[in-house]
Amino acid sequence: MEPRNYTVNEIFGGPEVYFVPLYQRQYVWNEEDQWAPLWEDVAQIAQDLLDKAQQLGVVQTDPDSVESHFFGTLVLKQSGYAPDAATHWRVIDGQQRLTTM
Repeated sequence: MEPRNYTVNEIFGGPEVYFVPLYQRQYVWNEEDQWAPLWEDVAQIAQDLLDKAQQLGVVQTDPDSVESHFFGTLVLKQSGYAPDAATHWRVIDGQQRLTTM
């Protein structure tokens, strides 16, 4: 096991393939209880980046200059590589957040 902090861009920005094994529970999140609060957090982080850039008078700012946000824990197991060079990951925990994002 290799615990590590990843950015959202590292999770979604590469040629990664995530799959949820059939033994995992079904997707159960709903808008009121989970989607909306998660989206509010993501929108606030984006707004903080925009505000910081505006204060500095730049088009964009370094994401590291804004306070980070704990997205939650994902537990993934590497399941190999595909011919297209994508790394395949089995989702052990964090399916609801990962699927929603």
